[in-house]
Amino acid sequence: MHRDPRLKLNDVDLANRLMFLMVNEAARCVEEKVVESPEDADYGMILGTGFAPHRGGPLRFAEHFGLKKTVEEMSRLAQSDAKFEPCDILKKHAHDGTRFYAE
Repeated sequence: MHRDPRLKLNDVDLANRLMFLMVNEAARCVEEKVVESPEDADYGMILGTGFAPHRGGPLRFAEHFGLKKTVEEMSRLAQSDAKFEPCDILKKHAHDGTRFYAE
């Protein structure tokens, strides 16, 4: 895999970048009512993309990582690459301290 030599990413940073993109797309599916529930978005990502089942899907991953931290990191990355701009539902959950899953 060829990477831009100016990017000095360790494995964790690279993995997080990929995860954040999947989190954003799963959240956007919930936001736009493409799916009926967060469970559907997570299950679809597990079956459709091979997302690691033990992580529970991208929305569960984001909740475990911390929605506020996820949005902060995505917003930081979005300063240099717009594809990382967190969707509105992610920002709302982070701001309000709410979650996709009530537990």
